[in-house]
Amino acid sequence: MLPMKCLLRKCLLVLLCLYVGIDTKAQSDVSQINSYATPPPPNAAALARYGEIPVNQYTGIPSIDIPLFTAGSGQLKIPLSLSYHAGGIRVDEIASRTGLGWTLNAGGCVTRTVRGIADEKSLGYNNIQQQGKPLPGYGATEAGDVYLKRIATGLEDGEADLYFFNFNGRAGRYAHFANGYQTIPYSKLQISDLPAFSKKIVDENGYVYEFTAEEVVTTSYTYSEGEQSCPQAWYITKMLSPDGRDSIVFSYEKRLYQLPTMEVSETRKICYSLGGVPDRTEHTSCYQSVHGQYLNTITGKDFRIRFYYSGRVDTDDRKVDSVVYVDKSENRLRKFQFNYNYYTRGNKLRLDSVIEYDGNGRSHPPYKLTYNRESELPLLNSSSQDHWGYYNGKGGSTMIPSIMKRDGTWEKLADREADSNNVAIGMLEKIEYPTGGYTQFRFEGNDYSYINSNRLMPEPIVKPANVSALLTYNGRAEEKTVTFVINKKQVVNVSAQISNCKANCLPCCSWGPQAPEARVEMTKVGGGGYFYAYGINIDRYTNKEESMELDAGTYELKLYVVMPFDRVNVTVHYTYVSNEFTRPVKYAGGARVAKITSYDGFNHDNDIVRSYSYKMDDPQYSSGVIMEQPEYHYTYKEYISSYPDYMDCGKDLLYYCYSSVSHVALGSTQGGVTGYQRVTEYYDAKDSSNKVVSYYTTAAQFRDDGGIYAPPFPPATSYDWRRGLLTQKITYGKGNKLVSIEKKAYSILPDFQYELRSFKAQQSVFCPYAAMGTDGKYQFIKYKTDYYRIVTEWMPLVADTLTLYSTGSGDSIRTVTTYTYDTSSLKVSSVVKELSNRTERQFFRYPFNYDVSAGDNVSLGIKNLQQRHIVSPVVESYTTVSNNASPGTVSGQFVSYKTAQPYPDTVFRLNVSGVLTDFTPSVASGGRVVKDRRYEPQLVFDLYDEAGNVLQQHKANDVPESFVWGYGGIYPVAAVKGMTYAAVGGLVNTSLISNLYDDVQIRNALAPLRTSGGNALLNVYTFRPLVGMTSMTDPAGRTTFYEYDGFGRLIVVRDKDGKIVKQINYQYQRPVTE
Repeated sequence: MLPMKCLLRKCLLVLLCLYVGIDTKAQSDVSQINSYATPPPPNAAALARYGEIPVNQYTGIPSIDIPLFTAGSGQLKIPLSLSYHAGGIRVDEIASRTGLGWTLNAGGCVTRTVRGIADEKSLGYNNIQQQGKPLPGYGATEAGDVYLKRIATGLEDGEADLYFFNFNGRAGRYAHFANGYQTIPYSKLQISDLPAFSKKIVDENGYVYEFTAEEVVTTSYTYSEGEQSCPQAWYITKMLSPDGRDSIVFSYEKRLYQLPTMEVSETRKICYSLGGVPDRTEHTSCYQSVHGQYLNTITGKDFRIRFYYSGRVDTDDRKVDSVVYVDKSENRLRKFQFNYNYYTRGNKLRLDSVIEYDGNGRSHPPYKLTYNRESELPLLNSSSQDHWGYYNGKGGSTMIPSIMKRDGTWEKLADREADSNNVAIGMLEKIEYPTGGYTQFRFEGNDYSYINSNRLMPEPIVKPANVSALLTYNGRAEEKTVTFVINKKQVVNVSAQISNCKANCLPCCSWGPQAPEARVEMTKVGGGGYFYAYGINIDRYTNKEESMELDAGTYELKLYVVMPFDRVNVTVHYTYVSNEFTRPVKYAGGARVAKITSYDGFNHDNDIVRSYSYKMDDPQYSSGVIMEQPEYHYTYKEYISSYPDYMDCGKDLLYYCYSSVSHVALGSTQGGVTGYQRVTEYYDAKDSSNKVVSYYTTAAQFRDDGGIYAPPFPPATSYDWRRGLLTQKITYGKGNKLVSIEKKAYSILPDFQYELRSFKAQQSVFCPYAAMGTDGKYQFIKYKTDYYRIVTEWMPLVADTLTLYSTGSGDSIRTVTTYTYDTSSLKVSSVVKELSNRTERQFFRYPFNYDVSAGDNVSLGIKNLQQRHIVSPVVESYTTVSNNASPGTVSGQFVSYKTAQPYPDTVFRLNVSGVLTDFTPSVASGGRVVKDRRYEPQLVFDLYDEAGNVLQQHKANDVPESFVWGYGGIYPVAAVKGMTYAAVGGLVNTSLISNLYDDVQIRNALAPLRTSGGNALLNVYTFRPLVGMTSMTDPAGRTTFYEYDGFGRLIVVRDKDGKIVKQINYQYQRPVTE
């Protein structure tokens, strides 16, 4: 298993996973199924609205994105963007290929955390389980045997690997359960292995994602034998539409590079037994080389995106210099250039600006990025880290927090506490937009008052104190007593100085000359003596300092002087418990947003200012919750013997092992360190009474399960999907008046709970000459063993209660909405809305609700969806209403599908004149889909082409409408109302038109439809692929022309005579010098 810091480095692989987003055309839910309509005329491009930054209030982390462009057409589209993770920068974080904290979203990948051995190896978890070999049954402490030795040394695998996916705007993890791969939490993603252990994911709408570009990581450690090399990432290489006709292909360039050497742990081993070896300190470093995959091109049927890279100075990896978007003819449409620098001290790649260029080389003003205290970012491997790995500015040469000395006292070595003053160093502070506006962020450190459900309590503050006493010979021998109280057991420091130096004799001339007879002693009242000092030196001062542990009690300092010039001065430094109490809040690692200010570039009176508070109703407590406390040491036993004796291992020695890395995983929650139970958002900087108070589930209600503070330190079972769920939202308006209260309830559905067991072992007693007994056990070797679980389940929203309050009368209106779910799709199967005077119920049925085997077209269409793993479309929906009476059906819709294509065939509407009390929902009877007899066809999609384009459709009792497609079958170039597609094909060559790209040629090829179409109404369209419509000709033959600038924005509209009827000018704010 990889040490934690190396696991954190694997986050770099996740950052290199590029997301992918798609839009669908023919495939959609029933509520969106309408007759196909040709695109409307283009409008002026709106200047992008910046500054609308959503915040995950549960973690306090804002979602910061810079949109680039959306590529493609047809059934698949890819939005490209840059995103910034604003949860803080760990000291050992390596900058991605777009700079520290930034990710380029342009693809997708699957990564994994290898636990033990890679699962696909011959002795990996998957193969062992497939051989039917169950995990053995062991107790917490076991005598060694061959199996335990193989598990502990990594020769055999008892732990399942954990996989992470990122694609199509979706991110999550999964594992290999007994019934196959399942996501965590449960979903209907269908995940399988391709040859060579590559990955394939099919989503709920039947879209296919293949991940076959394998990235192999080779890892070794300072004290390990050999190295481990295995795939740790699989990058997306193909996306396919549900019908398999449309695809996007991702190609890569492979390159070997080295990651910076990372010290992953410092370990100090101390023996507390007599005869033990000297203390040992071990520094373990991690060495990794990556056969990296560099996204080179993304290719669709009408576009290509190219990625350009260059070297960098902070690592052996590369950085993305630019992204270029071209059309099918290699005409450049857009280019985005990324400009970098390096953090002054930390020497990590920093993204400073992004510039957009059009096809002619003209540019917008840049996105400018500034960072907080960038010159103070610490170096990689700095020891100034808190428990979670974030910079705390404490310094020091070690990261081991403390060790126990042989006298039983503890010595503090490193301060690992979080520091809120340093957590935002190097983080993004401001984005200046091309429009001249900006968004500014103020971040602060996370804090918490809860560890799981345990709340921190105020504790008395322990303050330093001292007692001093001075006695000088004044003509006669005398003594002096000073009393002080120690109110808790502690180590005190005592210092004393004794002399009898004569006046004006430097540095010291003793009287006599002889040593002073002065002395001092410290005793406990009713107890024994603890400290004694007397003068022993002639002509010099006698100094004595000592540290000692004192029990609680009353103590006396007694000072004595006897001879002329005798002098005694003594001080005791101790602590006492004051009457003041600590604030029950501690700082945690990482950052949260405190304030976001958005300026539109024109007037600061329009500024949008949002600020956030993370306190409980009792403001002395933070609402923050963390999962675990760190644990940095454990014990083990080792035998030593002066000669080999297989029957006697010799003397046993007890060792304490202190580490710089917590053996207990501190846990994370939805990308953050801390989850917050209560968050207040103030959305009016001038009036703090305008606010929204939100409550969330956290580890206080749903803690992780099973983590223990002892070897072999199994990871806890995560239930993170149960956390961060909004349970209540209270909105206040001006004057702190209550506007609304919304309450939400969730439920764990037992049908989707699965469990996967793993096994860990760690040797706890060592013997160099142990022999195996007849029982197969090593008598003097012991192992600590434990089991842990990976679980998945589903916890959806089941109830939502909204109460609206009138600001004037104080009256309220309450709406209660409850949800049930379809187990085959995880979609809503019913929604019940209880209003003040009636109850509305909506019901939904999905493809896998029908057990079909019949040969009729409706049943075959449903079967076709099932075979393609298309689970999401609504096949039937209907609504009932009751008003203090039996419910009646007021509307319904049923959709049948093509038998060979995953597209709608006919949309049926329920013929309802009032309320139906005898409506029968559709079912599968005898393998055949049966629907209510009162369903009537409303819209029929008569014909599609192979790409899913509608060729002919008609509404009930209406004439057919046909469509001709051009530009490679991507854009509709003609809509013919009143003519079948067969008739259209008899007048024009649709195959020829499909492959035309020239506007004039397309209009000429379609001309016979206008001259020979009879009474049909013809609209003709031309396009600039990937930009927009260039002309539209109506049934009367009037053509409107549209022109665009280099950025694809509409700038001129001309009439049929070429006269300008509309002209648009886009202005960005620029410095007066430009």
